[in-house]
Amino acid sequence: AVVKDEKAYIFAGPSGIGKSTLAATFHQAGYGLLADDVIAIRFDSEGVPWALPSYPHVKLWDDAIASLSLENDPKIPLYDRVNKYIVPMASAFYEKPCRVEALYGLHKMPGKSLYLEPLKGFKAFSAVQENVFRGYYLGLMGLPEQHFKLGMALASRVRVFNLYRPEEGFFTHRILSAFQEGALT
Repeated sequence: AVVKDEKAYIFAGPSGIGKSTLAATFHQAGYGLLADDVIAIRFDSEGVPWALPSYPHVKLWDDAIASLSLENDPKIPLYDRVNKYIVPMASAFYEKPCRVEALYGLHKMPGKSLYLEPLKGFKAFSAVQENVFRGYYLGLMGLPEQHFKLGMALASRVRVFNLYRPEEGFFTHRILSAFQEGALT
């Protein structure tokens, strides 16, 4: 999740879709970072969703590190996995919750275009649900009904989009440019 004007913009999607690379790209452009990988959301007494800050780092593959010219930055190997690293970014991280403005479900598509699909109603709810981290545990914990209600509340209180990006190459600067130009906000 990145921060613009004290508001959180969440980029969600499956592992390998480019969430962390996108967060690092936004960081390099001066945006605040709220979380990488997983974001916790709480609702205030008026039902407004707030994104909570997380760990002050991003996890990047070596090709993303090279693409973003971060080779000389400190990095820690991740779980002895080859070519993936924790890159500390404490100076860029926001330390306070931010109101959630929008959620973007990232998807790959053939070609070289970006495509933004605004979602409403059940489609927005489905996008929220499909981006829950380890959602299968909710049933084991007896929380599916509560989670359903919270997912509905989030989908009805924030703007939800599917954001389709090229399946090949580095795309993050194109998404950043579209965001800065207001095409994604």
